[in-house]
Amino acid sequence: MQNVGDYYVRMITNIDLFKGETIGISIIFSWLGLFIMIYLFILASLILRARPSAAENRFMFLLLVAEGFKASFDWKYLYPFGPEMMPIFQNVRVVWYFFLVLSLLLYVSVCAFYPVKYFGFMNNKKVRNNIYWILPVISFLIVFSIIRSNDGIGNAFGNMYYVKCLTSTQEQPIYQSYPIQDPDYQTSCFDTPEYHPFAYFINESTPISILLVWSQVLFSFISLNISTNSASVAPNCLQ
Repeated sequence: MQNVGDYYVRMITNIDLFKGETIGISIIFSWLGLFIMIYLFILASLILRARPSAAENRFMFLLLVAEGFKASFDWKYLYPFGPEMMPIFQNVRVVWYFFLVLSLLLYVSVCAFYPVKYFGFMNNKKVRNNIYWILPVISFLIVFSIIRSNDGIGNAFGNMYYVKCLTSTQEQPIYQSYPIQDPDYQTSCFDTPEYHPFAYFINESTPISILLVWSQVLFSFISLNISTNSASVAPNCLQ
C-alpha cells in the first residue's frame, strides 16, 4: 500500500494543466494556506499582546484571524482523507463562511478608525471599543439565518462529493455525497494511468456562496475607498 509521501509525490509530479489534472496543485495550495494561516495567527496574537485594550489592536487582531482562516480554504487536500471526513469539512466550511462574512463587515467598518464624511457616527468611542465583539455576533446571526432559511448547510452553501478513482482507468469511480444524497451525480477520473488510484473532493456552489465569495472584491474596493478618502479628514476627528 502506498504511503502518504509517495502519494503526494505522484500527484504533484503528474500535474497537467491542459488535461485538468490539478490535484497536485490543490495539495500545494492547501499546505501554503495552512502556513499562511499560522503566520497570520501569530502576527494577530503579537498585535493583540502589544496593546490588548486598544480598540485598533483588537480590530486588527480580528481582521488578521479572519483573513488567516480564509487563506486555509482547502483543508481537504492536506492529507488523503476518506469520505468519513465530509461532515467535519462541511462544518469547517460553515466556519469559513462565518469568517468571510466577518471580513466583509470588517472591511466596511474601517471608517470607525479612518473617519470618512457621512460616516461620523462610526467615530464614536463606544462603537470603536465594542466593534470587536459586535461584528462576530452579527456574522454568526447572518450565517445562521442563511443556513436556517435554506434548510441546512447543503442547500445554503452547496453539497460535498467524495470521488474515488480506482486502480485502473477503465474502472468506474465510486462516490459519496453529503449531506444531500445525490444518486444521479456524474463523476469522472483522469485517463492518465500514473494518477491512479486517487480520490478528490468536490464542493458544490450555490448562488449565495458565489455571491459571498465575489462580494469580497466589492467590499475590498469599498474599504480602499474609505481609507483613501479618510486622508482628507482632520486627524483630531478621532479624539
